[in-house]
Amino acid sequence: PIPISVITAQDIESSGLDNLPDILARLPEIDVLRVGRSQTEVSMRGKGIIFNRRTLVLIDGRPEYNDLFGVTFWNAFPINIHDVERIEVVRGPASALFLVNAFTGVINIITKSVTDESHSDVRVAAGTRANQNSELTWRHRASDKMAFKVWGGNAVADSYRTDVPFEGFQRFTTTNNIVDDPESLDMVRIGAQMLWTPDESWDIRLSLGASDGDLELFQQPGLPRSRWEITSNNIYANATKILSDTKSLQFSGYLTQFEYNTPLAPSRTDIAQLSFSDGRFYFPSIEPDSSGDPFEFEGESETLNLSAQYVSSYYEGKLNVVFGMEWRFIEHQSDDRNGRRSGLVRDIQKNNDGDFTPSVFGNFTYKFGDDRWILGLGGRFDSWEIDINDVPNFETQKDDDYGYVASLSYFPVTGHALRATSRRAFRAPSLFEMGSDISLRVPGQNHGVNLIGVESLATESIESFEITYTGRLSETVQISVEYFIETYDDLIGNPDSGILDNIEFDDISQQFTTTTTFSNLVGADSQGAQLGLTWLPSQRMTITANMAWLDPDGLND
Repeated sequence: PIPISVITAQDIESSGLDNLPDILARLPEIDVLRVGRSQTEVSMRGKGIIFNRRTLVLIDGRPEYNDLFGVTFWNAFPINIHDVERIEVVRGPASALFLVNAFTGVINIITKSVTDESHSDVRVAAGTRANQNSELTWRHRASDKMAFKVWGGNAVADSYRTDVPFEGFQRFTTTNNIVDDPESLDMVRIGAQMLWTPDESWDIRLSLGASDGDLELFQQPGLPRSRWEITSNNIYANATKILSDTKSLQFSGYLTQFEYNTPLAPSRTDIAQLSFSDGRFYFPSIEPDSSGDPFEFEGESETLNLSAQYVSSYYEGKLNVVFGMEWRFIEHQSDDRNGRRSGLVRDIQKNNDGDFTPSVFGNFTYKFGDDRWILGLGGRFDSWEIDINDVPNFETQKDDDYGYVASLSYFPVTGHALRATSRRAFRAPSLFEMGSDISLRVPGQNHGVNLIGVESLATESIESFEITYTGRLSETVQISVEYFIETYDDLIGNPDSGILDNIEFDDISQQFTTTTTFSNLVGADSQGAQLGLTWLPSQRMTITANMAWLDPDGLND
């Protein structure tokens, strides 16, 4: 009942590309922002920002959305690109149909299933500028009831490190180094999947995945680009109980663990060795450890998610119903190092144990008028609360929100479809937005910078209305037209939006400190249109042309 685009395995194979952002960039609704060699931001409909927090990415039903920072680390996905069966891109808000963070759209990545026969793939690629990529996928059908899949991969790429004595600060190169860089970025990915059907009424899937390596990230404007060492592990289980030909129960759960280690900024010791001409007065720095060693931020987060849903159809498939509930728990922890917190974020917990314990959702579609009309309705209600462990007398913060979808589709004749859709979605603030705690100094100046999270942030929301038309002009030509209007409330602005929460001045040390925070901004709106044309001049050739037009008002302010 919503606008969707699909990229098939054949599209991926014929593209010759080896990473998901480049493949997604072929769609007109996708915006790709390249920040560094290992950081790429993927967004939809003109909402691209550094550390984009408003697009939900799923891999076989499990979110790759990082609940700690609220972002997606595309270069750390625990999958092989050639093991992808298809990619479904949902355009626009979709909280009612997917998870709570499906704010501007959903990218649903579905990997290949175990085939009837055992099969293996090995791919190795290498090039100049230290680019290397290898993949291994092995599928094995052990019996009629059990099958396995194992995969692994490794990617190496030059760092975007510029010719400065330390990691570049707001500086970007246009090319990579030609020679091998001893500090090249390395990412290892492994995973396994088991499919088990003990009898005709049960279908059970268990998946494991892990990524370990380096990323070079540019967190926010105003903070240096630095190396991050990250480790991500996940386990995902899904079980389907078939009650009848038209009814089933589905249970799923996943546990994700994420660890990070980063210097974030140069140490004061490194910058003190530079001269004025090196620009040392313009670089924020980190106080060294009590032992004099460079200080590095490190911490770990954990997300536990459990859900159950009932799926059924009635009246010979004319009415399809899904409803269920979801529960989750998110936590961040870091060590105390000689009275100094080692994490970028306070020790904080977030769950949906508010006034309404689980997140509940339901959707149905109904076909009528000789199946020429389809009505779709759905909704989701979610409530969350946070606790900050290391803040004395902290009172638990709570908030709740809802999402819905209402659509009406009409098929006048074969090959033509007209649909009107109204939707609402929401995104709860991440742990970083609510609990960040970072202090930086600018050497040689009486200036300090703090980045402090705001635990009272409200959930941001989006509402949209759109009309889409798809028609087959001939046996070989198809056209699609889409127009949408979106409005936003309580958008959470980045610290670079110039909001100074307070300015403190110390008369004795003559030091002043500015504190920047995340904040719920005023509303904004946007409208846009998309036109697509597909022509099949022969069975062996496809020609596509797409155009997108956007007119945002206050969206990026």
